[in-house]
This record gives sequence, structure tokens and C-alpha cells, in this order.
Amino acid sequence: MRYLKFLFLGFFLMLSFNGNCQDKIVQQILDRLKAQQTCWNNGDLEGYLEFYAPLDSVRMIYSGGVVYGKNNIADFFKKYWPKERMGKLTMTDFVVEPLSKKDAFVSAKFSVEAPNGKNSSGQFSGIMRKINGLWYLYIDHSG
Repeated sequence: MRYLKFLFLGFFLMLSFNGNCQDKIVQQILDRLKAQQTCWNNGDLEGYLEFYAPLDSVRMIYSGGVVYGKNNIADFFKKYWPKERMGKLTMTDFVVEPLSKKDAFVSAKFSVEAPNGKNSSGQFSGIMRKINGLWYLYIDHSG
């Protein structure tokens, strides 16, 4: 009976530690996504792009295909979202599900109120990866 109590206590402590760790991961990721949104809303495309993983394997999936590599993603945004088109980005309905200590699934709804009146909205999902202590978008799927 005593062994069972220790086993139960150990299991409970493990669950509470895991929950606290996951809460910390979720908050760190939400903070990063909100900071990325702020960069967009300030017209800071370079700052916005800093939230993509600094890896050749980083990718963005959109209706027109897949863009691989941070430099190619930057070229895409500079071509299709120049500063004068950026407008106001709003992200809502966040879902963050930690997959491990260094990977998490994310999703949210987004809308962009463009200065020219052509607004766009949709949903995105992806994988965020922790690299050198910071969370980055590793796979971005928008539609």
C-alpha cells in the first residue's frame, strides 16, 4: 500500500510538472506570434521575417505552392506584401499544442486589412521550433 502511495505521488508530480512546462511553452509561443503581428502592423517586414526559422529547411505552404528557405520566403513577402500593402494584421483563435520541448503545433485565424481596401483572411497552421532558446516558425501553412 505504501508503494502505491509513492507511485501515485510520483505520477501526480510528473503530471503537474509537465503541465507547468507546457504552459510556459504555450505562453512563449503566443508571445512570439503576437510580437510578429506587431512587426507586421508597424510595417516592419524585416522584423516580421525574423520570426521564421534561420534554417534552409524552413518552409511556407500557400495556395500557389511551397517556398523553401528563409531568403526565398523573404523574397516572396517583399514581392507580394510590400510595405504599402501590409496594412493591419489580426490573429485570433490561437491553438498551441506542444509536441516536444523543441516543437509545437500552432494554428490561428488571420485577417489583413489592407490600405487599398483589399482585405484578406484565412487560417494558418504550422510547426514552431525552438532554436537557441527562441521559438521560430518552421513550417507555415496559410490558406
